[in-house]
Amino acid sequence: MSIARASTVAAILAVVSAAHAQTPSAAQDTSRYRDLARRVVQTSAAVKPGEVVYIIGGSHTIPFMEAIGTEVMRTGAVPVMTLESQSVIGAFIRDLPEQNLRSYDSLTTALASDQFKRADVIVMLPVLDNPDTLFATLRADTARMAKMMKTWSASQERYDAMRNNSRARLVYLNYPPTRTAIAGSGMDSASFDRMAWDAMTADYDRIAAAGQSIKRLLDSGKSVRVTTPDGTDLRFSLTGRSAAMTGATLTAEQRRAKLAAQRSITLPGGRVAVAPLESSGSGKVVVARDECLGAPLVNARFEVRAGKLAGFQADSGSACITSLLNSAPGPDDMLGMLSIGLNPAIKPVETGRGFRPWEASGAVVVAFGNNIDLGGKNNTPSGVPFWLSKATVEIDGKAVVKEGQLVTNVAQGR
Repeated sequence: MSIARASTVAAILAVVSAAHAQTPSAAQDTSRYRDLARRVVQTSAAVKPGEVVYIIGGSHTIPFMEAIGTEVMRTGAVPVMTLESQSVIGAFIRDLPEQNLRSYDSLTTALASDQFKRADVIVMLPVLDNPDTLFATLRADTARMAKMMKTWSASQERYDAMRNNSRARLVYLNYPPTRTAIAGSGMDSASFDRMAWDAMTADYDRIAAAGQSIKRLLDSGKSVRVTTPDGTDLRFSLTGRSAAMTGATLTAEQRRAKLAAQRSITLPGGRVAVAPLESSGSGKVVVARDECLGAPLVNARFEVRAGKLAGFQADSGSACITSLLNSAPGPDDMLGMLSIGLNPAIKPVETGRGFRPWEASGAVVVAFGNNIDLGGKNNTPSGVPFWLSKATVEIDGKAVVKEGQLVTNVAQGR
């Protein structure tokens, strides 16, 4: 998987790919791909002549990859295309002999090191066509998952350092929509595609203004409180770590940033994330509905003590979360991140299976586990995020999100 480990392993094991991994809609629009590729290459990634651009995606994203590669070539840069396959990734999860896990990890980490050294830009498209089938495999074989996680833990620190020490600008493209996301939303494919496209082409200047407003408070703030009507009341401290604001473009300062999260673009995008003081978290978290590796998570609740997740319970999905927390030897149960969504064109759906995009305006996610890209200290290959419905977020007593909506002056960039 080499450099794509960032998209495949994280997508499979960090639980978020059910909302983010994408597959094509029924009708592929070639002109739309061409127009979007031009915007990505010329504006978002700002590719320059002579640069090396890695383009990574799944077999279902080939038309979009080709459009990006063509546009890269037109700039005078060098496109390097890497094709991933769900069936091959599935074979890695199910069939790679356990005695070869360590050597496989060592070789792919070495290959990733070479790629990170050479890449000026890395464009990552979805690699999984139907992640639910792989999720089911992982849920069914927790012993195998634990061995995989133990293997990755040995190289995780090196891998995170490679990402943070590289010069590469990272572009994550989550389009076109997946069948998983469409099914969860309860919308028909055409309507969902329109929403996704609107989110891709939203007013990113306005999104950036709102993000910078929150970022300033997080960068200079001392404490955060997160509450929900369901009973969440979580407090933690900030440490002066710079929050990462992801949108459609990078500033000159972001392009030079050491941390990978600061050099990242996501489309559809629009969110602010920060790594708090890991040991400072205290309080209670209640999650009405979410997912764990594609399975429903219902009425989850737990305490946070000195930043550590404790006493986890759920009416449904408890075994999945427990196996994730027990699978890695690293601090995957330590407070890792707060994320706040900014994009008004993406609408979450909490009925049925649900659709819970992190970038939706006012979306609040609290995650445990890996936060190295944000300047944190949790060295572990996994993470467990929790979507908090109708959350209120206060930074030093000032509300920036209230009951799942950005506060008006924040939304207006003030």
